Amino acid sequence: MIIGTAGHIDHGKTELVKALTGVDTDRLPEEKRRGITIDLGFAPLLLEGVGTVGVIDVPGHEDFVRSMVVGASGIDLALLVIAADEGVMPQTREHLAILKLLQIPPWWWHSPKPISSTTNGLPSFATMFSHSSVIIPTRKS
Repeated sequence: MIIGTAGHIDHGKTELVKALTGVDTDRLPEEKRRGITIDLGFAPLLLEGVGTVGVIDVPGHEDFVRSMVVGASGIDLALLVIAADEGVMPQTREHLAILKLLQIPPWWWHSPKPISSTTNGLPSFATMFSHSSVIIPTRKS
């Protein structure tokens, strides 16, 4: 199973993947310098009773939508991440439209706090995905 992220730039997709897997998927020097995801990032996630699943972190900037489509074309489930302080933004809508086009179900989970402040309090991954959709509201740091 492959799980992918979706959502607007700076809404916490990479931070969520890091909180869940311990892997910083922004590995390129330019990503570090600019503070944004430019290329697809990959991380393994060990799920108790399931095994290891793959996680793909996609860019949220409109200039990198082609990379998002490439990454999304290989995923089974999507984590649609929405910043609580900004709400739905243009790339949120664009990513959701791409997921619908590719027939990939977006999943939701609600966290009113930034991921960085709730990392230790994250529920188990299985609990998070007991719903039919996952939208993760976060707050930009």
